[in-house]
Amino acid sequence: MPSMQPSINSPRHMRLSITIILFSLLFVSPLTHAQEEYELSGNQWQKLATFPPNSPEGKLQAIRKLIAEQKFREAQDKAKSWISQYPDNPNLVEAYLLRGDSLTGREYYYQALYDYERVINDFPASEQFHTALEREFQIGKLFLNGIKRRLFSLPIIPADTEGEELLIRIQERAPGSSLGEQASLYLADYFYDIGDMKDAAEGYDLFLANYSNSTQREWALLRLIHASLARFKGPEYDPAGLIEAQTRLLVFEEEYPASAERIGAKSLLVRINESLALKDLVAANWYARRHSNVSAAYIYRRIIDDYPLTTAAQLALTKLSKLDVPDKIKLQHVGQTLPEYQEIEEAPLKDDTINRELQSERTPPSDKAERDEQIMQREFLERGQDPQAEESGDFKPTPNPEFNEAPNQPD
Repeated sequence: MPSMQPSINSPRHMRLSITIILFSLLFVSPLTHAQEEYELSGNQWQKLATFPPNSPEGKLQAIRKLIAEQKFREAQDKAKSWISQYPDNPNLVEAYLLRGDSLTGREYYYQALYDYERVINDFPASEQFHTALEREFQIGKLFLNGIKRRLFSLPIIPADTEGEELLIRIQERAPGSSLGEQASLYLADYFYDIGDMKDAAEGYDLFLANYSNSTQREWALLRLIHASLARFKGPEYDPAGLIEAQTRLLVFEEEYPASAERIGAKSLLVRINESLALKDLVAANWYARRHSNVSAAYIYRRIIDDYPLTTAAQLALTKLSKLDVPDKIKLQHVGQTLPEYQEIEEAPLKDDTINRELQSERTPPSDKAERDEQIMQREFLERGQDPQAEESGDFKPTPNPEFNEAPNQPD
């Protein structure tokens, strides 16, 4: 029985073969070649212009292809030759960028910066300007993460300082941009992670000032609070970090109440108040040891007034009662009762408004006249005058020696 399949040499098979070949030539080849002529730009495919291989533009295309194939050394040599051959070509900025990319591919990051800096400084209006900034941002991050500069082709020179400088320059060259925002936050996080809390606090403060509407504002504000707290070394040192943390924490509570409750913001405020009160207590004790009793009494009174729900206030009240100063200097503080320690333990549940109410309840004036009388007495005492003498008509503007201690005279 004859076969139903057509013979290979039959006219029908030959016609079919010719049709397939023509179809391949007409459709398959152009499609294959089109893969090299189109690129995705945004959401659309755009056709790339084709240039003669020996033209300057064609040579640049060849360099791009070498970089895509990771033939970085060959691409670097060709880019260097192109720059020497066409120094006045409008595409010179592209050649510098490509040579920098080839050096980056070879991990010669510091050398690549020279080409990226050439693009940034000499061609600020070009579209390659922002590309070069992005390349420098990536190199800056590598330097901050431990990548070293090469010497004699060996990576042996630490480059963290160069990394910091790169991120600072990006913020200056692209202010208000997304890239500048990333560089600003990354640099502040870097300082925080390595324990440089002074620079970290400054970095977060600049970030909040320059990018106040950033989606990372909550993160930066919280990190700034922690960095400021970490700057406080103890009651014998400058309390600027504590004061900054207290101010920022109040802002954090207002802007992000849920997050503030989650991190225990009120407990942090109590701890800050305890530390600030202890700082003042150390200062008051210093004056007391040097027999500057009036100065010590003034600070003890301030501790009791400003931080009533602290252990330092309890100690200040005890110290004030034993201090050798006239009773009128102590005013109403001696003999009064501060909140029990149980209330101090519950202080995280109390805000500053309640603290002020508790303070006012210790000596509440009965009416406006009594309140004015207390204010007048304080003013007289601060001026070194005796308010009782004025009431009796024997007022003399003589200074109170307790408030005007004479300086120690040299022997």
